[in-house]
Amino acid sequence: MRITGLFVSLAVAIYLWFDAPKHNKDKWLWAILGVLFSTIVLGIYLIKTERKGLGWTILILTILFYLMLLISVLIGVSGKSFMKKGFFLLSFEPAHLR
Repeated sequence: MRITGLFVSLAVAIYLWFDAPKHNKDKWLWAILGVLFSTIVLGIYLIKTERKGLGWTILILTILFYLMLLISVLIGVSGKSFMKKGFFLLSFEPAHLR
C-alpha cells in the first residue's frame, strides 16, 4: 500500500512539473506540493488552472477516501478498546461456551 501511495505521489508530481509551466505556474512549487500532498494538490491545481470539473471531482473523491479511512481507523481503535474491556460488539461464540 505504501508503494502504491509513493507511485501516485510521484506521478502527480511529474504531471505537475510538466504541466505547471504551460499555465504560468511555478513548477517547483507544484511538484513539491504534489509529492507531499498528492491528489489533494492535483485537485486544487486543476481547479486553479480552469479545469474545474475534473479538479472538483478529484478533490471530492480524495476527501471522501480520507474520511472513509479515518472512520475505519476509528472503528478499529474503538473495537480494540471494547475487546480489552471485555465488551464484544459481535460475538461468534455459542451461548453455552460463554
